[in-house]
Amino acid sequence: MLRAFADAVFVPSCAACDAVLDESDPPPFCAGCRASLVANEPACPRCAEPLGVAIGTPCARCVQAPPPQSATIAPWRYGEAIASALRTMKLADRADLARAIAPLVAPFVAALVESAAIDRIVPVPLHWRRLLRRGYNHAELIAHAARGRAIVDDALRRVRSTKPMPGLAAGARAANVKGAFEARRDLRGARVLVLDDITTTGATLAAACAAIRAAGADDVIAFAVAKAE
Repeated sequence: MLRAFADAVFVPSCAACDAVLDESDPPPFCAGCRASLVANEPACPRCAEPLGVAIGTPCARCVQAPPPQSATIAPWRYGEAIASALRTMKLADRADLARAIAPLVAPFVAALVESAAIDRIVPVPLHWRRLLRRGYNHAELIAHAARGRAIVDDALRRVRSTKPMPGLAAGARAANVKGAFEARRDLRGARVLVLDDITTTGATLAAACAAIRAAGADDVIAFAVAKAE
């Protein structure tokens, strides 16, 4: 009832530019912003790194040093409309945008849950200090808006605060988040999808997935809304 009331009172607007959506515009973007979406394909199936050609096998980096997750899915390249929406949601106190972004995410999450027999979806947690400052965990909001069930918000804990990642090289990012996560549940036998908003080098997702593996999960797949360069 509350959702129906909100839909009736608030005019749907573009998640990137705030333009009023036309009836023919599928949410969350207007036609102009939707045109800026770029699918992240072809990409490495193990880490979601963009590839020049579709090869169907892991990239050289994943062959040399396989990440803890068996696959990484990042449907979109990070830029323009999707970058604006994700930044605004995360940094401008716009928790409502998680619901707006959900239509971009839900079909991919549903397909993964079905094809990989996922029985747990675990959002990447924030450290408690950052959560206190922001007031919400954006990854958790996206997970709930996109799926609505099978979410386990307390399966992982961020046990130490880490430096902001922008500007850090790949090696520094990996060192920054190494050991940053700890499983809070026994996940023996579980098939887990670990969800975040953006992945760049994959360091955060890999660290979170390593903690899930250590808790006994049978399989771990990583998911991010967008892949940044």
